[in-house]
Amino acid sequence: LLHSLVSVAALMLYLQTVLFFVILRGWRAPTATGARLGAVRWRFLINHAGLLLALASAFWGAPDSETLRLQAHRDLPSREAYRMDGALSMLTYEVELKEFTVSRYENGTPSMFEAEVLIEDKPVTLRVNEPYAKSFGEDIYLSGYDMNDSDKTGSCVLQIVREPWKYSALIGIIMMLSGALLLFVGG
Repeated sequence: LLHSLVSVAALMLYLQTVLFFVILRGWRAPTATGARLGAVRWRFLINHAGLLLALASAFWGAPDSETLRLQAHRDLPSREAYRMDGALSMLTYEVELKEFTVSRYENGTPSMFEAEVLIEDKPVTLRVNEPYAKSFGEDIYLSGYDMNDSDKTGSCVLQIVREPWKYSALIGIIMMLSGALLLFVGG
């Protein structure tokens, strides 16, 4: 397993290095397409730089990504979140559940649930697959709940996803799409 991980890492580093040198060599090279000698080849540059940015963001950003789970209780602020390996991680902000709503189908299965939470004393409504962007690279999702129907108390499970490189990967993908569009339009 370690051998295959090292092989994949070496292959990714090799690919990024080759791509970098291709960009250095080809962004102002003379072309057979009629571009004047030494002119900047913008379509080439945008395509290849976007690919390099997307690959580098995915490769170098993966170790920086983190997923945490927090159980938010009604009227009880909490900072304790747990990593996927079970290790405790203290948040720099407090999360408190204020209200929880479950809509059900006629057969009793949940159709939709949402939570009203306080994050740093700011009211936020969370729904499934509709995250709250806490900061530049941190999103908070509603991922589950535990309701005690006898006294209407309960808790919800929040998933905190930290991906600091997500927007640089998005910029790389947009650059590749723009370069492809320019190649299509410009011939």
